[in-house]
Amino acid sequence: MSAVWLASRRWQQRGGNPDDISAIAWRAVIAGLIGARLYHVATDWRSFEGRWGDVVKVWQGGLGIPGGLLAGVVVGVWVARKRGFDVPNLVDAATPALPPHVTYKWDFGDGTAAVETHDAPSSSHAYKTEGSYTMTVQLVDDRNNQVIGKTTDAVTIGTPKSFWRFTKVTQTSAVMAGIPIPP
Repeated sequence: MSAVWLASRRWQQRGGNPDDISAIAWRAVIAGLIGARLYHVATDWRSFEGRWGDVVKVWQGGLGIPGGLLAGVVVGVWVARKRGFDVPNLVDAATPALPPHVTYKWDFGDGTAAVETHDAPSSSHAYKTEGSYTMTVQLVDDRNNQVIGKTTDAVTIGTPKSFWRFTKVTQTSAVMAGIPIPP
């Protein structure tokens, strides 16, 4: 229930009708139950020999998660395509646990910038002159090129050529460690 609610909300934020998710979900859940049972029967068929009528008795136990996932996803995608939905965008809305691939756009406040795409967000920068700078980092979702987070922080450089390493960037903050560079 909560997954359908969250996916509906995320789908609506992308311009879709939230009822679309419910229409897909009930079909995918039924297909998932059938697929889970079929997977269990296929992988443990010997326990049903001579008792093939027991195959439908799911209340006696026996569901295989891989079969449920496969059948649920296949039917969900089939229904989405049949209804003409943007399937990659819909799947993205329905899977919030998968982090977006992001680009970190750094502006160091001294006229230099960096763009980095990697999983461990960090950057290094050497300031050439003393002073106060406003450093900004934007997190940009590469799939739809939208800014999903931004943080700004003041950096005061007391030693020329101070070197700053920015680590632990989240959607709202950046932790910085300053290390002077020897001349």
